[in-house]
Amino acid sequence: MSIYKPSLLDKFKDFVNGLRGNADILESHLAESSSKHIKESGTNSNGSYIKFDDGTMICYMRGIRATGNGSSYINRTVPLPASFANNSYTVIVTPIGRYLVYDGTGTTTKYFNAIPVSLFPNTINVLRFMYGDESVLETDYEFEVNLVAIGRWK
Repeated sequence: MSIYKPSLLDKFKDFVNGLRGNADILESHLAESSSKHIKESGTNSNGSYIKFDDGTMICYMRGIRATGNGSSYINRTVPLPASFANNSYTVIVTPIGRYLVYDGTGTTTKYFNAIPVSLFPNTINVLRFMYGDESVLETDYEFEVNLVAIGRWK
């Protein structure tokens, strides 16, 4: 039985072929991402946005609050920081912690959810904050969420 020992030339060929493979991967990545540069970004009183050359836009808003009393949900209108080309964008809602309930004797924290119900190019016309605890219907409460909207600006 003999053991194969690669020659120095074989090792060099393997090394060069590995470099070629890495160069091919890099070229394909650069070609793919060449149309995904940031065209414009900004911040205003409604939040922040990033527009990409390929027409994708990401808007994000922090600390959207709603307060209420006596209802199991609150509807809130949320203006977007930039307008989408149409109504087909996706909204991701992240509750910030819990909602606060003020019952006169102190503050209790409970969990809630918020869902976008009605979308327009420049506004989430109805963002519904909801909870299922009937015991808080007669108290004051406050919700807070962060939002991310992803869609097309052109």
